[in-house]
Amino acid sequence: LLVPGHDLPMVLDAEGRPSFVGTREAAITAWFDDNLEKTTRFELTVGR
Repeated sequence: LLVPGHDLPMVLDAEGRPSFVGTREAAITAWFDDNLEKTTRFELTVGR
């Protein structure tokens, strides 16, 4: 289970709504090769 953004702290704004402190980033890096130096990164927050 992946829940992007849940590693960022949050604060309440002037209206009492929560907002993230920082930039939401999430990705998976996977190996699809015999060489562990070669990885493929899948961005999960593209376009946000």
